[in-house]
Amino acid sequence: MKKWGHLSVLFLLSVGVCGCTDAESGDGSGSGDGSSNVEGSGSGAAAFDFAAPGPYRVGVRSLPLVDSARSRAWTAEVWYPTVEEGSASDLLAFATSSEERALLEQLYPASPEGCATRSTQAIRNAAPAGSGPLPVIFFSHCHGCTRFELFTVAEQLASYGFAVVAPDHAGNTLFAHEAGTPAPINAAFLNTRVEDMLFTAAAAFDPAGPFAAAGLRFDAARMGVMGHSFGAATAAWTGERLPGMKAVVALAAPMESPLLPGPMMAALPLPTLFLLAREDNSITELGNRFIRNNHAAAASPSWLIELADAGHWSPSDICGLTVDFAAGCGEGRRMTGRAPFTYLDNGAARQATAAMVTAFFASVLTGDARGAAYLNAGLFGIETTLLKR
Repeated sequence: MKKWGHLSVLFLLSVGVCGCTDAESGDGSGSGDGSSNVEGSGSGAAAFDFAAPGPYRVGVRSLPLVDSARSRAWTAEVWYPTVEEGSASDLLAFATSSEERALLEQLYPASPEGCATRSTQAIRNAAPAGSGPLPVIFFSHCHGCTRFELFTVAEQLASYGFAVVAPDHAGNTLFAHEAGTPAPINAAFLNTRVEDMLFTAAAAFDPAGPFAAAGLRFDAARMGVMGHSFGAATAAWTGERLPGMKAVVALAAPMESPLLPGPMMAALPLPTLFLLAREDNSITELGNRFIRNNHAAAASPSWLIELADAGHWSPSDICGLTVDFAAGCGEGRRMTGRAPFTYLDNGAARQATAAMVTAFFASVLTGDARGAAYLNAGLFGIETTLLKR
């Protein structure tokens, strides 16, 4: 069974206990060449386009972390603004061992063209721009994925002056899964992932820690968290447990569901952004219904953006890298009716996701009014449905 097969079964089995109904109206039709905003605020162009690169070049580095108390060790990746000149790093530089490098050298050439991202923009080990503390976003990757699975989004954020810190969840990475030693999707390992995030955050703010030694300082008053898939629940629970968190983003999964422990949306006091892949046959239509209901139940300002023709890994840089990440790459069948269709272009999906996420964090963490204006305008260059509350 594929990695996500058993999770889809769990979603289907939960129908009887969920009692969910569609939370808000909107037929999800979109406009075909832009966005459909059901609140009607999308008239006129946004004053600023967050799909454009920001004013900074981007640095990246890998830092080893060891949690002796839990006997766990992993690598954290950090993207950050730099003014240093230099060449973009190679994707193979994400590998932390010869075995990982060999696997990436095997997977990328064998994957379909146009799906997985094959180049980066970040300059490895560049000096950070300035010495002031940076607004910081912590990222949790999907089940069986990697800390660098959303590096396009991380690079866009860093170009706008944010730092993005992403730990590998040891045992739950692409490399562990390809080696045949996958971690489970259950409450116990969700807690393990959250503890990874909390330890990574503590290390990020440690004045004697590895991030500080690399010249990186982060602003605890401007702190957000995001996650993709299993990482969405990880991010939400991290947001509840980490004091000072200001905002949370969930990509292609709900934050609250009857399947896993975590915060209740009605009690989560953080602005939220949900991105929903409308053809997400990994979490199924039931999982998408959970996302819509999360948005409807949010206690704080919340945006829900539905991406037409998108699959579970459409926004990810590792879409199509293995057969387990194929949903979102090339040709597929619709969840309803099983008609054949072509998934949203992966480059467009990643660019739009990067723009939406950057606008959201700019609005909430730095008070940039252009961010909210961009989101509310709903003109993302791809077919979407936007709901805001």
